[in-house]
Amino acid sequence: MSPRHIAPLLLVMTLLAAGGALAQDKGSVSPKPLPPLANPNDPEVAAKELFARKLLPSKGSAHVIGSYTKGCIGGADQMPVNGDHWQVMRLSRNRSYGHPEMIALIKRLAARAHKNAGWPGILVGDIAQPR
Repeated sequence: MSPRHIAPLLLVMTLLAAGGALAQDKGSVSPKPLPPLANPNDPEVAAKELFARKLLPSKGSAHVIGSYTKGCIGGADQMPVNGDHWQVMRLSRNRSYGHPEMIALIKRLAARAHKNAGWPGILVGDIAQPR
């Protein structure tokens, strides 16, 4: 078989193997807490399991601990659900929190995209969990 026939064949095989992909879960408007852990004080419980159960940010000034791959935030702000030029998606995931400077940046970006490029608005996905 010639090389020019192999590429289309591979494409068709890939599409057939993918099957019917399911759409993302649309979620709900209200975040629901995860079920309580059997023993939250167990040192084997991962931090991500503890933090994912918090629905609100911690009090105090905004401060970041760690890095974007292994870190958390204290004193986060929540991105408003709707704005003049943005809308937050998947509210049930409860991931619309961020450092106040990040929230301000997203708002400025949305306004500039509307003004300079004529975008009707941007959709904001996951920013971060409350903590």
